Amino acid sequence: MSMQLAWGPEGAIRRAWEELKRSWRPIVGACVVLGAATKVPGIVMDVFVGTGMVDPNSGTASAMGALTLIITWLADAFFTIGIIRLSLAIVRQQPAPFRLVISGADRMLPFLTLTIVQGIVVGLGFLLLFLPGVLLSLGLMLAPFYVVDRGMGPIAAMKASWAATEGQKTQLAILYVSVFFVLAGVGLFACLVWSVVPFVAPALWALITAIVYTRLVGQSSAQQDHPEYPLNPLLPSQPCLPQEPPAPPKPPPPNGPWGPDWP
Repeated sequence: MSMQLAWGPEGAIRRAWEELKRSWRPIVGACVVLGAATKVPGIVMDVFVGTGMVDPNSGTASAMGALTLIITWLADAFFTIGIIRLSLAIVRQQPAPFRLVISGADRMLPFLTLTIVQGIVVGLGFLLLFLPGVLLSLGLMLAPFYVVDRGMGPIAAMKASWAATEGQKTQLAILYVSVFFVLAGVGLFACLVWSVVPFVAPALWALITAIVYTRLVGQSSAQQDHPEYPLNPLLPSQPCLPQEPPAPPKPPPPNGPWGPDWP
């Protein structure tokens, strides 16, 4: 297993914001696609009921409601896989074409299984006591990345996420709280932000979690540890690092480029 790299909530948020400014088109566009894909089935259902084509108290309405939930769940999983791949490519400074958003078919089954198992585990934690649910949420937050990026099964991904976040849960909790205030703000400002740029928040969160994952995994590319497993199916021959050497970087601040916790 690779050695974890130092990170901090402030540095993760700052770097995610820089990456968002650099590559906002594909990641925000992917979040728009995800939002539309998960809203359309419900809108169609409302149209059928609202126009009187389907009696809301009939068995047909119940069947259509169940079908709507299933379609929404499948669409959410499919496009979330693509967003994970897209955010990792952006964070790793690799090619990040918009078509990655439709690359989720190969990991659908394990990802869907993960959502069920992880949802049950975290839900039971919240039912028993609030604190276990919080700890489980923090400890398992990286499991989707292990399923998508490392090709792991659901249980193995949950174990890997729990191991990677060992000793990191306080930092992750601070990150959650910090992101809440950064994205939502307070009062009227929060309402203004969410009404004007509703898709920037999920795009920024996707990049933040991708940054945390790469830091806790301790490497910049899945192919360093698993060369047999491609980073994504649409770019099978992409290099792990840019082929041309980058320009010499500017000297970082004394405390690191993204904050005091970053080397």
